[in-house]
Amino acid sequence: MAITNFQFPGVELHQEFVETTPVGTSQLGVAIIGQPNSITSESDAPTLELGVVTSVSDITTNLGSIAATNPMALACYLALSASQGVPIYYVAIKDTAADGSDFTAAIEFLAKYPYIYSIVPLTTNATKIKACLTQVVSDSEDVESKLRRTLWCGIATGSGATSAAKTTATIALKNAIVASGAAGAYRAQVVWSPGAMYDGAAIPAEVLPAAPAGMRAYEPTYRPISNLGYSSFSVADTNGFTRAQLESIGAAGVWIIDNNFDGTPINKRQVTADATDNLNKAEESNVANIDSIALTLCRVGEDLVGCSNISPALLKALSDTLTSIMDRYLINTTGNVYVGPQLLSWSLDSIYQDAVALDHIYAVITCEPPKPFNRFVLTVRVV
Repeated sequence: MAITNFQFPGVELHQEFVETTPVGTSQLGVAIIGQPNSITSESDAPTLELGVVTSVSDITTNLGSIAATNPMALACYLALSASQGVPIYYVAIKDTAADGSDFTAAIEFLAKYPYIYSIVPLTTNATKIKACLTQVVSDSEDVESKLRRTLWCGIATGSGATSAAKTTATIALKNAIVASGAAGAYRAQVVWSPGAMYDGAAIPAEVLPAAPAGMRAYEPTYRPISNLGYSSFSVADTNGFTRAQLESIGAAGVWIIDNNFDGTPINKRQVTADATDNLNKAEESNVANIDSIALTLCRVGEDLVGCSNISPALLKALSDTLTSIMDRYLINTTGNVYVGPQLLSWSLDSIYQDAVALDHIYAVITCEPPKPFNRFVLTVRVV
């Protein structure tokens, strides 16, 4: 099979041809993996199946009451609320393996559903989350992969007698999963809140990431979702974190959900766990943007592979197809002038028949994505 091989500044992507299924505005679906309340220690491990919910009624019928004591149902509810009704998928497992293999088996099962992009494992166990991240990175970055994946995981507030001690401990919990700048860190969002609440009860740390994952399923892939809010839950900080402490946690690559000035829970910053100066890896919308482009470009030529001979006419046809696709990314289709187009510029650097593997054609594209507007520095001079 031919492989579409292209590079994006800061992130190298490889992708074979793959069928994609639109699931919402962003076309990046969400799958929540966890053990429902209906599965007990006496239950047999369930057969892996892809469930789907599109309404609150679906959740209560399939997973039970929506409450902090029912993590799977609450996670689906938070994701569905943030997704504006975009379908939310789930896989029920029996979480017994200390190494996280119950979760990774479910992620492997999801390989047959390439429209699933965001994976939300309902666990805060660092070993299990690291196993999930390893699987997600492997699925996404193997040159033979037909997938793109990102992991949304949660951490609890670290232990300590003071807010300063809790700040240090919370950052340590994040780093126990993946350190800033580590390989594959940009494929994880480590989500935390100083006190997310639902119906008067604390939302389990492993459940909260379902909310931003659901939001990404609805919003355009390249729209930054910092400062966007939630109406399905509240935040009550009982730990007394200072602004500086919260900034310290965020700078470590932790996605913080806290109240805005008006009391609305918002994403303080759409950071990945990478936490470097490379915006293509440190900003979640840039990673999602790149991945969505990859999932489109990997289909180029699928009607020609295997049934065509390489010729100047074939190279021109592929070049023309790439140009048609990439030029569409330069057009603003969101209706929001301040979100703008998916790409600012692009170029087809080369397209050629390999000199050794004569049945291979390679193409290299360079793209410039828009960068999130994260800071406005205004200086007022008095004269």
